Amino acid sequence: MVASGTGISAFLGFLEHRRAQGIKIQQQDGAPFRLFYGTRYHDTAALRAIVYDYVDDGTVVVEAAYSEDGGPRRFAQQILLRDALMIWSDLSNNGRVYVCGSATRVGEGVRKTLMRIAEQVGGVADSVEWLAGLRKEGRYSEDVFG
Repeated sequence: MVASGTGISAFLGFLEHRRAQGIKIQQQDGAPFRLFYGTRYHDTAALRAIVYDYVDDGTVVVEAAYSEDGGPRRFAQQILLRDALMIWSDLSNNGRVYVCGSATRVGEGVRKTLMRIAEQVGGVADSVEWLAGLRKEGRYSEDVFG
C-alpha cells in the first residue's frame, strides 16, 4: 500500500479489517503486508501513534517519508525506489499494489517508480504495458484524487 497525506485514511480501514480478522504479517504466504506513506511533517503524533499501533501488533510493516520536516524532502515513491529489489521480488510473487492520495503527486509518482523498477530491476522492455497488465489482473489499484 502506498499513501500520502489524507490518502492514508482508506488504508486505516483496511488495516483495522485485517486486525479484526486476526491476519498478521507472519502468517502470510509470499510478500509481507507493507504500508509506504508520506506526510509533510514527522510531528504528526496522533497519526503516527495510530499507524504504529498496527506495526506493534504485527498487522503491517511501515515505511514513512516526510516531505517538509526540515531534512531532505522524501516521498513515499522514493522509498519504493530505494527498496526496488524487494518491490520487484514481491511483484514477481503475485504481490499487489494499492495507491491512495493525490493523483498528480503520489499516483503519478508511484506509477513512474514502479515502471522504472520493472525496467531496471526486472528487465521489462515495455513498462507501460507491464503496468497495464497488473491493473488488468487486479494487482494494481488506485484511489487517487485531483
